[in-house]
Amino acid sequence: MKRYNIPVIVVIFMLTLSSCATLFNSKRSRLRIIADEPKEISFDKDTLNKFRTENQLDPNRDKSLLNHNPNEKHSNILKITPLKITGFVNPSIEISHETRTGKSFSTQFMASYLLPSSVWNLGTGVNPGVKGLRVAVEEKFYLKRSAPLGRYVSVEFNYLKNQYKDIWYFGVANIYADSTSFNNYPDTFGVKKQTFSLNFKFGHQVIVKRLAFDYYVGFGLKYRDVTHFDRINPSDEMEIPRHPNVHYFKNLEGKSWTVSIPLNLRIGWTF
Repeated sequence: MKRYNIPVIVVIFMLTLSSCATLFNSKRSRLRIIADEPKEISFDKDTLNKFRTENQLDPNRDKSLLNHNPNEKHSNILKITPLKITGFVNPSIEISHETRTGKSFSTQFMASYLLPSSVWNLGTGVNPGVKGLRVAVEEKFYLKRSAPLGRYVSVEFNYLKNQYKDIWYFGVANIYADSTSFNNYPDTFGVKKQTFSLNFKFGHQVIVKRLAFDYYVGFGLKYRDVTHFDRINPSDEMEIPRHPNVHYFKNLEGKSWTVSIPLNLRIGWTF
């Protein structure tokens, strides 16, 4: 199976879950009414000719009944992620849309435009010139309150594609074990990257009037496909830093699996 078929299959799977969340909400709901003594039950333009202490009904769940849902006004939420603008890795302008698909379910779509540079790149002498985007689809299940309020668990599929420039030392990878490491040299090079992430998230969404606050944390797996271009000598290795370095792991060439830990806060407006 080609690796490019993987995101397509996962997206179809996520959309299927979203559809099932809506289908599982039956069009009919059973209602049982119990009284101390026989009572007459009456509705608009209709009266049941039953005088009993217990009555069981199967009314249709039409659109008129949805008007009594206290969360009806929160069926759609448009969100932004403010902290993404100043992110240390892949700063972006991110917009999300969450829509209620059932009593406890909702589906959220996200799109990000990656910014050309970050405030953290000031003083490096390199203009990264980032070009790229990120998209995601997320299926949420609310635990106690009706969607989209309260605590929830979710599954998210995330795809990122970008291209940028960076600077690093090349030559000998382990400079502490090789006497020729003094020949290592700085090189400004290009990076092309694709990542596919599957995340399991825990979150809590609070709605104050029409303002929504959605904070979450999660854990998942990420598949990385990174290639370099415009290198002085493509056969040389990246110098391994003495201490853990974000830029080293971000630019490391090759295909690999790593851990994904999503953590952030979204702010939205209900409609």
